[in-house]
Amino acid sequence: MSTAEEIARVRRRITKLSRWTQGASARTAGGAPVEPDAFVAVRWCVEGARRRERMTDDVYWHIERVSAELFGCSPLGVNDELGHAAVLRVLDEAERRAKEEGDV
Repeated sequence: MSTAEEIARVRRRITKLSRWTQGASARTAGGAPVEPDAFVAVRWCVEGARRRERMTDDVYWHIERVSAELFGCSPLGVNDELGHAAVLRVLDEAERRAKEEGDV
């Protein structure tokens, strides 16, 4: 799977606001924090979605780079401080750059 495809998978997992969270890697339908790969997880932060999709550190580096360039912080900082729209912006830009760099 290409870098762009891995980033797109993470984005698809948390595109809907109802499937995204802050302050925990993942949560149950009732809002309790759980591990991202837990059977009962229904909402994920950007880091939890990355872990759930088994994204490699090499690919995550693209997301980290874009987060730093756009917002001056880590992906988790974007997630917990700036919100859902900012996370999607980072993922979209990271995917675009991966395609542009030929890592499709």
